[in-house]
Amino acid sequence: MKIFTIPDLIGVNSDKQGTSKEKKLPSVEFEPEAHILQRRIPKSGKHTAEDKNAGHRERLRNRFEKSEFEGFNDYEVLEFMLTYAITRKNTKAVSKNLFNKFGTLKEILSADIKELKLIDGLGRQSVIFIKALNEFIKFYFEHQAEKNEIQFTTLDHIVKYLEGVIGNYKNEVVKVLYLTSENKMIHTELISEGTVNESYFNTRRIVVTALKYESTSVIVAHNHPDGMPEPSENDNIVTQKIAEALNVVDIDLQDHIIIAGEGFYSYRQQGIL
Repeated sequence: MKIFTIPDLIGVNSDKQGTSKEKKLPSVEFEPEAHILQRRIPKSGKHTAEDKNAGHRERLRNRFEKSEFEGFNDYEVLEFMLTYAITRKNTKAVSKNLFNKFGTLKEILSADIKELKLIDGLGRQSVIFIKALNEFIKFYFEHQAEKNEIQFTTLDHIVKYLEGVIGNYKNEVVKVLYLTSENKMIHTELISEGTVNESYFNTRRIVVTALKYESTSVIVAHNHPDGMPEPSENDNIVTQKIAEALNVVDIDLQDHIIIAGEGFYSYRQQGIL
């Protein structure tokens, strides 16, 4: 390596007689810029962990661009989504940590913020992102409902909608859908939210609202946070009361659906309504 001294760089001073006199200054070593750059570039050519993560993200995005989520595993769907909240870390590891803790995507999205913060690899931004995904799903369906854009054609369609809007609640809630004769949703509302073991069905409110929106039929739904969809004796009694009250004003209780982690229960499907 060539050694440069400060006098070499700034030149020499001339005295009054025109002779050159070098000032005694300390020597300082300077590395040529090219040498510095060469030293910073790994000679091995190996990619860093950050490079590998970036390449994996790009492959996930290419897969999605080609066929959306077709062929993705559950953990890969979440892994893909997390790349937009976690910019540098390995989101595959974070996604698997979440599934190991909560079991399903539904349970992850409905998890409490405090629980999510305990997961290795999640920070404040990614925790908020996960909760925002859950709320976005609800918002999307509610927005469609408000614009009368949802028309139910099959039981499966209704169940998927209900899973999106009430399936992730930790407590029991009651949701009512008010429909036209063509099964288009005119209005929907969450009429109560109870504890884990109880919910409140306001029969009078359901009838009044159905008349207000001139509904021809109503679907009542609630969730079972414990995961089992089978109705309780109280569920059966309430269903009968709502059906009788609506029948008085010539409105049909089309179904009462219970949403749970282990599936769903439809009174109509079971031949009770």
